[in-house]
Order: sequence, then C-alpha cells, then structure tokens
Amino acid sequence: MNKILVIEDSEPLLKDIVEMLTMEGFDVASAKNGQMGVAALETDRPDLVLCDVRMPVLDGYGVLDHLRSNPDTTNIPFIFLTARSGREEWREGMQLGADDYLTKPFKVEELISAVHTRIARSVNLQDHTERKLNELRESIVLALPHELRTPLNAILGFSEILTGDAENLERAQITEMSGHINRAAQRLFRLVENYVIYTTLEVMRADEEKAAAFREGRTHYPAVIVAQHAEELARQNEREGDLDLKMPDTNISLAIEDENLGRAARELISNALKFSQKGTPVEVCFDTTDSDMIIRVTDYGVGMSESNIKSVGAYVQFNRSLTEQQGVGLGLTIARYIADIHNGSLKIESSPGEYTTTTLQLPLAQDEAQPL
Repeated sequence: MNKILVIEDSEPLLKDIVEMLTMEGFDVASAKNGQMGVAALETDRPDLVLCDVRMPVLDGYGVLDHLRSNPDTTNIPFIFLTARSGREEWREGMQLGADDYLTKPFKVEELISAVHTRIARSVNLQDHTERKLNELRESIVLALPHELRTPLNAILGFSEILTGDAENLERAQITEMSGHINRAAQRLFRLVENYVIYTTLEVMRADEEKAAAFREGRTHYPAVIVAQHAEELARQNEREGDLDLKMPDTNISLAIEDENLGRAARELISNALKFSQKGTPVEVCFDTTDSDMIIRVTDYGVGMSESNIKSVGAYVQFNRSLTEQQGVGLGLTIARYIADIHNGSLKIESSPGEYTTTTLQLPLAQDEAQPL
C-alpha cells in the first residue's frame, strides 16, 4: 500500500483530501503546516507528498527545498496544491523540483489521477534504476575478478618458475618469462591507474572548484600529442600499417594539460585497436574550427548497437562472450569525463559489424582566436 503525506493548513480541505485518498486505498498521513510536514518526512518516508503552497510557519517552497536537499527524500514525488494558477508560482515550484501541481478547487478525479500518475512514474523510475544497478553489479562481478586474476596469475606463475628453477633455465627462457611478467604487470598497472583516474574525475565533476583548477593547464601542440600516442599504441599492438593519421600542420592552444589530452585520445585510439582486426584501418583525424578542436577516431571492427552506445559507462562491457576484452570499460568513460570537465563533448557513432567513430571535441583556449 502506497503511503501519501498531505500537508495543508485548511483543516476542512485537509480532511476531505485524506478521506478521498483513503477511500482510494492509500495509507494517508497528514500535517497542518510545513514544519509539521517536515517532521513527518523525517519519521516516516512517504511514497508521495501533496503540499499546499501558502502556509504559516513554513510554506510549501520550504518543504520542497527540505525534501530535495535530503538524499533520503530527494526522489519522492511532490505535488503542489495552490489556490493560484499564476505562471510565476507554477514556475517557481517547478524550478525547485516539484513534479506536478493542482489548482484549487480541483475535482476528485483530477486529484486521484495526478496521484496515480506520479506514483506510477516513480515506480517505473525505481525499477529502471534497479535494473541499471543490477547490470552494473553483474558487469563488475564478471569483469573485475577476471581483470585482476589474469595478470596476477601470470606474474605469480612465471615468477615462481624463475625463483625456483632459474639455474636450469636458458637465457632465452628467462627473457621470455620476464617479458610475460612485465606485460602482466603493465596490464594490472593500467587497471589500477584507470580506476584512480576514474574516481578522481568523478569527484571533480561534482566539485566545480576542483574542476576549474583541472582546466587551468594549456596544451600548445595537441596534434603532436595525439599523433605520438597513436603511433605508440599502433606499435604496441603491431598495427603500424593499419594506422591512418590525418594531422594538419597547425598549432593551437587548448585549455587542457598535455597529460589529460593524451589520456583522452589514448583511450579512444586504444578502443579502436582493441575492437578491430589486424589488417583493417584505424583512422585518427585531427581538425579545428574557429572555436573547437576535434579528434575523430574510426575503426572498421565489431561496431556497437544503439543500446550499447547509450549504455557506455564504467564497468560496462559488450558481448564479452563473443569478443575477448581487456579492461573493465573505464576507457570511454574517462575520455567522456575529461571532455565534460573541459566543457567539451564525446560522441559515438557506430553500426554493428561495420564501423565505430568516436569524436572528441574540446574548445580552444579563450586567448586562441584562430589557428596559427
């Protein structure tokens, strides 16, 4: 049974509303002013709040502000009851986060319909959120243990052989095993580093002061930085011949540090190499407009569906049973966060089995009028 809190200073109207909702099958609590309503919210969480706007002690705006500022109550649907139908009052309530409003006098049918509609939407939102959380939990359970154990097993296994039987091994064998240990350690290091970067960017997105400090850096040769990372990644993946660089002969300034630009570009290029076959091109294009820098990375590999694109996020992997992957899905999220913090954007276009294009856009530094 859904519980509704009604806050109304007119006792006759309060009594009528409580009776109507009770007859409809709701569990109804009531309060005669905003202060009593806030106290009721803190003791027993309702599924919806009906609240008058004009009340003594604490008005409806104060109740709504309290509701939305508390993490435990911020998602509770809120409907204003108002004797005025003025646009300014309606707008103020909506800006504060009200879900709906009813203008007095209202019909019983209007009240019941509004309550049912808002509760249904709230339930749908909760179901959607729960599904997303379950998908996230499943992704973490599937991906993270694999990504931790695989390199650790390699490090432990080869190091035990070297420790216990090094005197009987040939130099070439020792070199090969050392290479396996190094590659596994690098993989583990990238996982830890990406996790640290991801959590740092998450904090910055919620703290404008830290984000502003993050934007204070300058990059004066972005095309060179992107090209260096692209060539390094192509060498590491033995795909130098697949790399198609389109870099203009131009120097511009961006309000981003070299390291962060390189990290974002590296994630896009690494993703393109990971999800395309050797022998197919990976195009990295660098371009500028009067106000922006654009990096466009295209591969002709497995591609992504529209639902995959919408689901891009940390710890999300796609079609793992069909495609062997490394990482836990942090790369594109890191690139997107870097773009967001620097007032840019990351867009993905793709067709399954055909191509994927990721486009990173970052604004030029304010003191940069035109490319030189």
